[in-house]
Amino acid sequence: MKPMPEKPSRPKLIKQADKKAVQKKVNPQLSLFERINKFLDNHLNTIFWVSFCLTLLSALLLFDIRISLSGDDSAYIIRAADFIRHFTLPGFQGPLYPIVLSPFIRIFGIKVVILKFVSIVIMLGFLWFIYKAFKNRIPSLLLSSILFLISVNSFILYYASQTYSEALFMFLQALTFLVFFTYFIDREKETDNLRLKPHLILALCVLSLVLTRSIGFAAVFAIAGYFLFKGQWKNILGFVISFAFVVAVFEIIKYFIWKTTDIDFTVQIKSLTAKDYYNPAMGSEDLAGFIQRFFSNSNKYISNYLYTIIGLFKPEDTFSVYPAVTFLTYLMLFASVILAFKKNSYLFFTGIYTLVFFVFTFLMVNTYWGQNRFIIPYIPMVFLVILSLFYYVFSLKQLSVFKGLLPVIVVILFILAINTSVQVAAATRQVKDKYSGLTPDWENYCKISEWASANLPMDALVACRKPSISFIYSNGRRFFGITRVPAYSVDSCLINWQQKHLHYYLIPASSIRNNHVSKELFFSFKKSVIGYGVNNDELGTHNVKFYLMDFPDSIRTRTLNELDRLKIDAFSDFETLRGILNEPGSKISIIYPDSLFQMLAKAKVTHVLTANLRSYKTVERFMGYIEFKDPGIWTKIMQIGNDDNEPAYIYKLNYDSYGLN
Repeated sequence: MKPMPEKPSRPKLIKQADKKAVQKKVNPQLSLFERINKFLDNHLNTIFWVSFCLTLLSALLLFDIRISLSGDDSAYIIRAADFIRHFTLPGFQGPLYPIVLSPFIRIFGIKVVILKFVSIVIMLGFLWFIYKAFKNRIPSLLLSSILFLISVNSFILYYASQTYSEALFMFLQALTFLVFFTYFIDREKETDNLRLKPHLILALCVLSLVLTRSIGFAAVFAIAGYFLFKGQWKNILGFVISFAFVVAVFEIIKYFIWKTTDIDFTVQIKSLTAKDYYNPAMGSEDLAGFIQRFFSNSNKYISNYLYTIIGLFKPEDTFSVYPAVTFLTYLMLFASVILAFKKNSYLFFTGIYTLVFFVFTFLMVNTYWGQNRFIIPYIPMVFLVILSLFYYVFSLKQLSVFKGLLPVIVVILFILAINTSVQVAAATRQVKDKYSGLTPDWENYCKISEWASANLPMDALVACRKPSISFIYSNGRRFFGITRVPAYSVDSCLINWQQKHLHYYLIPASSIRNNHVSKELFFSFKKSVIGYGVNNDELGTHNVKFYLMDFPDSIRTRTLNELDRLKIDAFSDFETLRGILNEPGSKISIIYPDSLFQMLAKAKVTHVLTANLRSYKTVERFMGYIEFKDPGIWTKIMQIGNDDNEPAYIYKLNYDSYGLN
C-alpha cells in the first residue's frame, strides 16, 4: 500500500510592504538629479545642437557692425594687416589673433563685417570644444545648463561680433581643457611611465593661450596646481619642462625670422605691473600696491561685473561695489573646489583654473581700467563651478529636499539672460551705419579721420589719440598714436643736473600765478622752459607745480633781476632743489617739451588731430606742453563739428617755428 502523497504546502503570502521593499532593492528609486541626468544623457547630442543653433541665432541678432571705441579691437586689425602685408610679427596684446585674422585681410581687405563673422565661427568652435571636453565627464544637468546659459548671454556673445581676442582665447581655452582631460585626468589610474607627447601637446595649447593674451600664462600655474594637489610629481616635471621647451623653440624661430629677442608676455607683464600703465616713471607696483589692487579689482569685477554678466544686476549700475558679495562669491568658489576634489576631478580642475585666473587678472589689471572683457573668458567656468556647488550640496541626504531648486535657478538665470539679450538686440537693430549711436565727440573724431584720408597728401602722417580707430574709419590709412605723455622721474633730473653742472633754475608755478609781467619777460620765460614738474595724478598743463628754466646768457641777468623785483622765486642751489623735488608725499614727474616735439619729429609727423573727446585728453595735454613754449607750433587747417558741439580739428605742424625744418 502506497503512502499518501504529501499535500503540497501553501506558499506563504508575502506582505505588500515586503514586496515593495524587494522591488525597490531590485530596481531602486532614482533621485531627482539621477532622473534628470538619465534623461539628458539620452538626449545630450540633441541638446548640444539645440544650444548650438540658439547660440548662432543669438549671435546674429546681437551682431554689431560697428568697431568699438576702445581701440583695442581695431588695433588687432592693424597688426593683422601689417603681418600679411609686411610680414611684421604682431607685438603686444598677443600675436596669435592678428595672425589668425591676416588671411581674411589678404582675401577681403579691411572689411570689418567679414572679420567680425570670423569671431562668430570661433565662438561656435568654443561651444563645440566645451561640449566635447565635459561630455560624459560631469553630470549632464551641469553641462546642459552652461550650454544654454552661454547660448543667450549677450555679454559673452558680444565678442562673437567683435575683433577682440576674447573669442579666440575662449576657443583655445576649451581646447586646452579637452586635451588636459583626455590625456591626463582620463588616464590618472594608469601606471605608465612619464609620457612626453601628451605634455608637449598640452604645452602647445598653453603657449597658444599665452600668445593670444598674456594672462594665459596663468594656465601654467593652474595645471601645475592640479598636479600638485593630486601628488603627480612626474607630471609637474614633465609639463614644466615641456612648456619651457616649446617657449624656447618659439623664441628661437622668432629670432631667426624676425630678429627679435623680446619674449612677448614678459614685455606685457612689465607694463602691467607698473604703478601707472601710462606713466612708467612712477615705477613698478610694490607689495602693498598689489594687495590693494587685488582687493579693489575683486570688488569691481566680482561684486559688480560678474553678477551683471550673470543677469542679477542691471547693466546701468557699473559703479557700485559690494564687498560682502565678493567675499561670498570667493567662499562659494573655494567650497566648490573642496567638494569637487573627491567628487569630480574635472570640476576640481575647472575650479582651480577659475580661481588662478581670477587672482592673476586682479593682480595685473590696473584699477582705473573697467572692462568686463577681462573676465569674460572665465564666465562659463564660473557658471559651472558655482552650479556644481549647489549640485553637490543639494545631493547631501540632509539637503536633498532642495534639489528642485537647482533647475529653478538655471531657468531663472536663462530667463534673465534672454531678457537682457532682447534689450541689447533691439538696440543693435537700430544701428544703420558705422556712425550710428556715436556721441558728437566721437562722430566728429571719426569723420575727420575719414577726411584726413581723402584730403591730406599720401606722405602726410597724422598724430592722434586713437590711431587704430582712425585707421578703420580712414579705410586703412596709418596714423601715429599719442597714447601717453612721456614723463621722467625727479631722480633722473637731479642726477643729470649734478653730473653736467647745469645752470637751470626751478621756479614754482605758485609764485608766478596772478603776477603781471612785461611782454618781453613773458616771451623770454616761455622760450626758456626746459621742463615742467607735474603731479602724476594730474598730467595737465594747468596742474604744473614748477618750471625748469634755462635762461640764455644774453638775458639771464636781466631776467633774474626782473623776477627778483616781482618777488618770483628762482632756485638754482642743488641741495635746495633736491629738497623741493623730493618733498615727502609728493608724486612729481618731469615733462620735457623738447623731448615731446622730438618724438613727433622722429616719427615724421606732419599733422595732429585733436578732438573734444570726453574721456581722452592725452593729445591736448601733449601738445599743450609744446604750445606753451611755442604758440606758433601749429596751424589749424580743418574743423568738423560746430564750436558748441564737441568739434574735431586737424592742425599742420610748423617745424620751422620750433627751429626744425
